[in-house]
Amino acid sequence: MAHTWQNYPWSVYSIYLSQLVSAAAVWDALLVCTLRRTSFYLASDHQSLLLALMVGWILFSKMVKIAMHFVRHPSDIVWLPAYLAFAYFHSFIKVYCLFTFCDHNWSGRNLADLDSVMEKEKLKLKLVS
Repeated sequence: MAHTWQNYPWSVYSIYLSQLVSAAAVWDALLVCTLRRTSFYLASDHQSLLLALMVGWILFSKMVKIAMHFVRHPSDIVWLPAYLAFAYFHSFIKVYCLFTFCDHNWSGRNLADLDSVMEKEKLKLKLVS
């Protein structure tokens, strides 16, 4: 792994590190919160317009990657809300993984019960043969 970090630092950054911290639900919410705390926003007579422009800019930035697909297949625009919902859902999964990556328990199955079932099956096989 050190070989990869030393010889290809930009690849490691752009592939691994940037993907681990790109939680859109977190960053987009922080962008809106940051805007709402600025003196520019607080002194403005058009706060709702500024907020709408910020949200519009965030949504526009999400369209850059897939815009050409919609140019080629305009009927797929109906899937845009699902795309955005998946992007935010995926970022919640990333945040959940960040907070639970040290949990290495096998909590999905009761291994003691599984072992007892396996022992019974082995006994059946021995009796048959």
